[in-house]
Amino acid sequence: MYRLFWASDTGALAPQILLEETGADYEIVEIKRHSDGFSDSEFLKLNPLGKLPALQLADGTVMTESAAIALQICDEHPAAGLLPAPGSVPRALAYQCILFCAAEIYPADLRYFYAQRFGGEEARAAVKAQGLKDMEHLFAHAGTQLVEGPFVLGESFSAADAYLFMLLNWHPDSAAFLARHNTLAELWERVRQRPAVDRIWKMNFPD
Repeated sequence: MYRLFWASDTGALAPQILLEETGADYEIVEIKRHSDGFSDSEFLKLNPLGKLPALQLADGTVMTESAAIALQICDEHPAAGLLPAPGSVPRALAYQCILFCAAEIYPADLRYFYAQRFGGEEARAAVKAQGLKDMEHLFAHAGTQLVEGPFVLGESFSAADAYLFMLLNWHPDSAAFLARHNTLAELWERVRQRPAVDRIWKMNFPD
């Protein structure tokens, strides 16, 4: 059994979607959010940086970094078809999307929502504004890659879609943004309608 260290509306969403998609047996370990992160003492023993998500594998190994966790889940459940065949061009494109999201869009989100981590009080407004500007630009770029859509790899849902979907939910005005970007809106809607996502939606985004 997996143990997913989790809090609602965090980077744990994409790994949780993939666990649901695979039908894997997993346990949620909720970590309480504090003003600037997660500081549960038992959790810090497993992950000293105190960041979510973390995933404990069947042998007890604890993984961090949402993109790495997502890829590991896919590799452990190849029959689920959440990534194309190793070495294939579609697999390369899935990697490209996931790492673009993790290395470019995710940090832009952090600059917007946690501007205090990136400078003093006098820099906070500028950091936040730049984070939003970067987010808009990077999401728009991701949208240009969906011309074959509706998913990142065309007609087939993959882990890349789960990861991009997670980040799209973090746009501070996602409804208005998606209304301006039809390809991203279609991807968001297709992923949202998947049974695996529907099962955990209210858990991650309670009313």
